[in-house]
Amino acid sequence: RQLIKFFCMENQFVSVFGRHIMHFSPAKGTYSCVFKGENADDMLSEILGDQQWDTRYYEARQCAYVVLYMEGWD
Repeated sequence: RQLIKFFCMENQFVSVFGRHIMHFSPAKGTYSCVFKGENADDMLSEILGDQQWDTRYYEARQCAYVVLYMEGWD
């Protein structure tokens, strides 16, 4: 399981992730979306319009990756 947070306007988030929203917390003002299975990465790539949404490159030639699914880790 991987938690990804990013800041954006509420209407932007609902517009992009609307049909994937699983929970809204009025007290915290947070939305939760769940992407499961082997295709979770592909689904997010399509939604975000970026095949490398899960990779961040840093100035010191370092790189960080988000892993959403690993076979046998369910």
